[in-house]
Amino acid sequence: MPPSSNTGAKNTSLVPSENRALIDWLAWTVKEFDPHAAIASLGLSFLPFQASPGGGMGYRSTLRCGHITVFFDGAENMGCHFVMSGQGCREFEGRVKNSKNRTVAWYRLMHSLQAAGANITRIDLAVDTVDGSLPLENVEKSVRERRVQSRFREAMMYEKIALTDTEKPTGKTIYLGSSQGKIKIRFYDKMAERGLSPDLGSWVRAEVQCMAERAAAVVMHLCKGVEFGELVVSCLNTYYRPINAESVNKSHCSTQDWWSAWLTTTEKIRLTSAKAVKYVTDSMEYVKRQYGATFAMFKKYLGVAAFSDFMHDLVSTGRDRMSRKHTDMIEITNLSELLPPYHAF
Repeated sequence: MPPSSNTGAKNTSLVPSENRALIDWLAWTVKEFDPHAAIASLGLSFLPFQASPGGGMGYRSTLRCGHITVFFDGAENMGCHFVMSGQGCREFEGRVKNSKNRTVAWYRLMHSLQAAGANITRIDLAVDTVDGSLPLENVEKSVRERRVQSRFREAMMYEKIALTDTEKPTGKTIYLGSSQGKIKIRFYDKMAERGLSPDLGSWVRAEVQCMAERAAAVVMHLCKGVEFGELVVSCLNTYYRPINAESVNKSHCSTQDWWSAWLTTTEKIRLTSAKAVKYVTDSMEYVKRQYGATFAMFKKYLGVAAFSDFMHDLVSTGRDRMSRKHTDMIEITNLSELLPPYHAF
């Protein structure tokens, strides 16, 4: 059982200070063919979208703002498709200045999507538990022993095991549901995923991935005033309920105490926000976008040899000024390249 005290984690900026509930993916399609008109109609003009090379998902062109992408220029009836990845959701929140307004921004966006007749194709609901009340080993044990009442017929586990001291394990992930299903659930060790020491405490994430009409239903319920935590709990308990083996008929079995306790506290959690994780590649893209022309000017003015000396001196000076923030960014970026595709399931 993870420690109930999480003092170490609370002193770490990379770990949430308390249990929280998040939107961790949102995707939708609108009929509007012009991406700029679509962005404006949804109240997203405050996001600095820029043209990006290439397309995807059947579209020929894209606009991007960090990890928020607008796909456009498809067939006549395809309109525009928006994707906010998990990182994109955090960047969306980060663009809202006042933290109290971030929840309002989410609800305003969802109301705008409904008003625009958007087709919601995916939404992921996540709950981060850092107080030790959601032990991953309890979830695994219930699944392995088949002491679960569920509409799902299958589960899958992923675990990367390090064979050397230099290789970092990324923890265990428990998937419930079919990869083709419209609802999927996953539980995983977020602390291990981030490469953080278990000495800092416990951080387990539970995610509900909703697709197609299930995603549309989630947005509809949120717009009608259903509390976020209550909605997540309802989804989870419908598709995963660890039970005590009291009857052959699982519906007659009582719920395991630890799960009941976790649900009781989780349903009271309101939609919150999180700080975006910064990767080295994000900084590289930022420098390229903001200072590419400036560095080109330097090279043209100095010439190849002098410019090379300038860059060497720049890096040498910068190396002495690197902080823990920069080394953490390198470690997280390296680890992210080894992670299992959570969102691909």
